Amino acid sequence: MPNVDYELEYAGQRTKGKADGEGFVRVGLTDGSERCTIRWELLQDASEPPRLFNYELELFLEPLDLEREESLCHHLHNLGYGFERDLERNLYDFQAHHGLDVTGVLDEPTKTKLRKIYDDILDEVSELDSAESDDAPPDDHRT
Repeated sequence: MPNVDYELEYAGQRTKGKADGEGFVRVGLTDGSERCTIRWELLQDASEPPRLFNYELELFLEPLDLEREESLCHHLHNLGYGFERDLERNLYDFQAHHGLDVTGVLDEPTKTKLRKIYDDILDEVSELDSAESDDAPPDDHRT
């Protein structure tokens, strides 16, 4: 959802903002959290808690490991292919959505597409981190 308000909760912290024009939120979390929760599309116009949202999704923050079924399920869940459906159905839908041969099996083209999606995300976060650090004052001048 483009330009929609969101709130991100992780490690006892909350941050809020707006999704970009394509509906993406890119936030670098460096505290070692394993999960975070994102809520989006406000039900009301409230700047302070309690802010009520239409949608909520718990995301898994772990390295992509396509050899472990649990990791595969987590990463498909992060992309909107939730736990309420079985893995074969999620793979089927992921493949159909991305123009792959629809098999419902984790084949090499599907692995390649998943890796590309997550690599692209990591590249974008790295670019954001680099841009922010270029603008930041030296460590001894930060407050």
